[in-house]
Amino acid sequence: MDTLGNSFGAIARAARIEAGLGLRQAAKAMGISATYLSRVENLVDPPSADLIRKMSRLYSFSLETLTAAAKKPALGSQIRGEAIASQENLRALYRLGIELSVENVEDFLREFLRKKFPNDEDQVERELLRLRQELPRMTASEGLLASEIKPRYLSKRSIASIAYETLEGCGLGPTNYVPPTPIEQIVDRQEGIRYSIADLPSKLVLGLTKWNVLGEREILINSTLDCSQGTNSQRFNFTLGHELFHALEHLPLAQRSTVRASLNRIMLIEREPAAKRSPAQRSVERWTTVKKPGSLVTSEDWREWQANTFASCILMPEWAVRREFHKRIAAEYIGVSSCGNVREEALQIAGELLFDDVFHDTSLADLFGVSRQAMAIRLLDLGLVQEVEVIG
Repeated sequence: MDTLGNSFGAIARAARIEAGLGLRQAAKAMGISATYLSRVENLVDPPSADLIRKMSRLYSFSLETLTAAAKKPALGSQIRGEAIASQENLRALYRLGIELSVENVEDFLREFLRKKFPNDEDQVERELLRLRQELPRMTASEGLLASEIKPRYLSKRSIASIAYETLEGCGLGPTNYVPPTPIEQIVDRQEGIRYSIADLPSKLVLGLTKWNVLGEREILINSTLDCSQGTNSQRFNFTLGHELFHALEHLPLAQRSTVRASLNRIMLIEREPAAKRSPAQRSVERWTTVKKPGSLVTSEDWREWQANTFASCILMPEWAVRREFHKRIAAEYIGVSSCGNVREEALQIAGELLFDDVFHDTSLADLFGVSRQAMAIRLLDLGLVQEVEVIG
């Protein structure tokens, strides 16, 4: 049962899920932003009369019921608003020590606090000191601050099984799965997990997963990714799949641990765009040129690897990737000689439309709603593109 009871937000959210629509799908159909729709469902913003009418038509839901619910006092709005905008989200910025210096992070925090406490520099410094004292310092290898929640040992096969069980729990299996994975609807259907699109403290924070003040596992996706297509949509999908694993697997570990249960974490950190190259372009360039992947040392490393593996499996199920690959390529796999670059070849195949003089409407990456790099990694992982030794 929704902890917001019979509020407008709870009724609207239930009607949307019953209609089989994700936040982005519903918002696009109503001509509004998914961020605004999320805020309405979470009682942060009130619904307009026009939005109520649009919801009624889209969800085939009683206009009278929605209107009556909208007139009730939003008793949960203050709690919900605090859950989304609380300083716990702000604390996640300390993990930016991976990319930024301590001074950089504290400058950002000080600027944020000055907006909250204008003309009160003493209060700003007190709040900053409180944040410093609340957060435990971790080893340098884990970044500035990180949770010490130790994940269970899980092999790739085990993580894939969890992903496929999650799909099957939503009625999706090898015989009826059609890409892309409806990841928003899948998250909406998970018991005890709430998903929202929110204005997180920085565009560098793409996603957070935590226990909120209502005792729910909550996934927050940054509103900067609120886009129905293009690179942001691909990032959105992968971020949501990644955060879902944290909510399913890692938060329960945090709750059983002696570490504070309100586990805030960052899914991915993006640097400021360099001239003429986007963060995505630079990420691909680094990936194709680095000889060896980074080693997994800390608990944070292993949690991130597990979450990335899960996101890859649930967004690109093995059976579906193999099926679509072989629709385009008759061979069992593509072999690349050791003198070539197997990663560049995988990237090419992930984004290609023309195979053996047959033009396909969408590339493999676009078909599954992921980036070319994510699809290339999946092709390599499944052995559909592999390096081969040339003799003679």
